[in-house]
Amino acid sequence: MTSRGTVVAGLVGLQICVVVFAVIAVMGGVPAPSSALWTFGRHAAGRELASGPELAVGGAHHVFDTSGHPSLQVDIGYADVTILAGTPGSKVDVSLGGDADDFPFGSNGAIWVKRDGDSIRVGKTSSRWSSGDDRRVTVVVPPDTQIDVVNAGVIKATGLRAVASLSSIGSGSVTVDDFDGPSLTATTRGRVLLQQVVAEHLDVKSRDDSVEGSGLRVRNGTIESDDHASLGFVAGSDTLITADASDGKILASGFSGHDSDSSAKKLDDDDASTQTLKIGAGTGRLEVHAGDGNIVLTQES
Repeated sequence: MTSRGTVVAGLVGLQICVVVFAVIAVMGGVPAPSSALWTFGRHAAGRELASGPELAVGGAHHVFDTSGHPSLQVDIGYADVTILAGTPGSKVDVSLGGDADDFPFGSNGAIWVKRDGDSIRVGKTSSRWSSGDDRRVTVVVPPDTQIDVVNAGVIKATGLRAVASLSSIGSGSVTVDDFDGPSLTATTRGRVLLQQVVAEHLDVKSRDDSVEGSGLRVRNGTIESDDHASLGFVAGSDTLITADASDGKILASGFSGHDSDSSAKKLDDDDASTQTLKIGAGTGRLEVHAGDGNIVLTQES
């Protein structure tokens, strides 16, 4: 005859199993019903879902030959990415550094890389526990590689010579240095830093921070900052700048006949400011907006 204590113990054990199943289900890691054993390995589920070989922190580089006009797509959640221009017509080299995730269920998921023709994809298996990632993907590409960063943390790009779109998740900063291509798009909640950027079309947005640039030669586009914006333009620029500060001044220097500190156009610091400046023939159109800060525009020598 089964004792009352045994029955209670059995019911408690059953409740514990139900809770465990619920937790694992939320994490997306429930094993197949026919499996009698569960595997809680760090990336057990990730290996099944990954679209390519998994990158290991500090592990081997994954190198791919390219031809024609290669492209790179990066979608890695909160992990950082650094993209460097290598030798024209060379290989694409992908590696992973930083600190590995020590959470027992692999909260950040596996980062993988896959080649599809001349397109290289770097992605991450999904995870509902991730709120940050200390890993860093480094990719060396031919300069004319088209870049599409769908999601990453801190983004750094140097030496690119083709269309590039860079989108940071969270509050990661975006830094672009030595860019010369048809168009550049950068979106983040953090700071955007542009250095030596030449683009026919530039679209930049910082939702919670500032936008700073020097050595710019831009024709069309929009620059939007929730904080301040500081932009320096070099000779050869050909655009009409329309600057709009919701709560700040517009300061311009180095522009022939246009130097000003727009304080004369404001009643107090809570007023909006607007100003239009022409660089070169002024055939392009560039809109600059700051939400809560000054706009500083400089014609650099």
